[in-house]
Amino acid sequence: MDPIINKLKSLEERARQRLQERRTQATEAQEQEVMPTPVKVVKLPVETEEHQATPNICLRSALFGVVARGRRTRLEDAVIASQDGYRLTYSGERLDQADMDVWLAVKHLCSRYPLGTEVEFSASEVFRLLGKSDGQANREALKRSLKRMKGAVVGMLAPSGAGFEGNMIDWWKWDGEAFRFRTILSPKMAPLFRDEEYTLLAIAQRQQLSKDLSRWLHGYWSSHEQIYPIYDSTLMKLCGARFGRTRDFRSDLREALAELETAGFLAPGWTIDRNGLVTASKAPTAKALRRVLRKLRKASKKRDV
Repeated sequence: MDPIINKLKSLEERARQRLQERRTQATEAQEQEVMPTPVKVVKLPVETEEHQATPNICLRSALFGVVARGRRTRLEDAVIASQDGYRLTYSGERLDQADMDVWLAVKHLCSRYPLGTEVEFSASEVFRLLGKSDGQANREALKRSLKRMKGAVVGMLAPSGAGFEGNMIDWWKWDGEAFRFRTILSPKMAPLFRDEEYTLLAIAQRQQLSKDLSRWLHGYWSSHEQIYPIYDSTLMKLCGARFGRTRDFRSDLREALAELETAGFLAPGWTIDRNGLVTASKAPTAKALRRVLRKLRKASKKRDV
């Protein structure tokens, strides 16, 4: 056979092989592209209606602050007051303790599902957790609160490095015909609920408190093993209260401390000295909550194994 013909056939065969190799490689690449990426399931800590997990950065800052009644201030990329070591930025209408109550209730209803799941519940379920009646006025207030938290952009960073950037409510919708809500909490919130990054709040005790400052102090001191002496000016800054003079805040502080004692959170004998130094201690029942916290944390770890 002619050598030239042999060479042409050889070249043709090699070209056919290369084409087949390229087709095989292209098919494998397409299969890799469409192969679904495993989704990591992220769940909130185990909690009960009576004891609900709350990130410490929310309790040790003015994120859910003490806001005077009336028109809310709108902030743009503002640094929010927080305990040393934490960093918190915020854009949106200021949030208060009532917003925190709503957020805790919604989070609790979502806690049985992985973060990022669309969760549906009735308005009456929320109001039962809030200890309120299911009426039109309360529904409208609930919608306004959800709207504020959806519109707020928050950046959080804890001393441990745990952080979050996004919305306190990732998405929500109201079905007026079925009287039901649907919400989503972002999976990016997961680091805020790592061990030692959250506190279990005694919800029934919190609901006994009528003053926003009382509820803020309840959360702040619940997030600490014990209460260390602290100046009233520091508390005023951390809770986000706005008073022209610290001594005007001190009057509200005395009422709040008295209410916390009546509710069984503070032991009798708290004081505010002439320089504004606050000294107080937790009641034995408040200390016992730490044991409940440890048990529920163990339950969370066993579930995630």
